[in-house]
This record gives sequence, C-alpha cells and structure tokens, in this order.
Amino acid sequence: LPPEQAEAVTLCLMEDLSYADAAKMSGMTVPALRNHLYRARKALRQALEDSLG
Repeated sequence: LPPEQAEAVTLCLMEDLSYADAAKMSGMTVPALRNHLYRARKALRQALEDSLG
C-alpha cells in the first residue's frame, strides 16, 4: 500500500483511533483520511481475491 493508505489502516483499524484523531495525528483532513482508508480496503480486498483465486 502507498504510505498514506498504510498509515490510515494502521491508525484507524489497528490502533482503533477515531477518524478525527487519526486525521489529526497524520496531518490529513478527515475526508482525506477516509478516502485513503477506502482505497486501502479496496486494494487489500483485491489482493486477497487475487491470491485466493
């Protein structure tokens, strides 16, 4: 994943921070963070589907 997407995943999904807290920590706006998280989930979903056939 690109760095911004990886950071969004780490902060929101692994560290369980709110969008507002994660955005503040990463220096992004909440909409930008949510966009990166959406794209990261989409990329991870596609990678999983590709690996499972």
